[in-house]
Amino acid sequence: MTRSSVNDNSPAVEFFVTEDCNGCGLCKNMAPELFQCVEYAYSYFLTRQPNSEKEVDLLNDIVDLCPVDALHQVGRTDN
Repeated sequence: MTRSSVNDNSPAVEFFVTEDCNGCGLCKNMAPELFQCVEYAYSYFLTRQPNSEKEVDLLNDIVDLCPVDALHQVGRTDN
């Protein structure tokens, strides 16, 4: 998703899931409205970018907790 496709009211942050995702489901369990499974690949992807500060905070928590470091925030240097 490009920055121009993010809702105008959304926070100016972007997240992405890397190919390192092992399909553990932590992200989907924590934020089911933001993640979907690619069943044939046993991995997850973001269905959309966050549209509130609460969702940004939740995704940052998932970034910190992901066991394979597969979720990243664009521009964040500690992930």
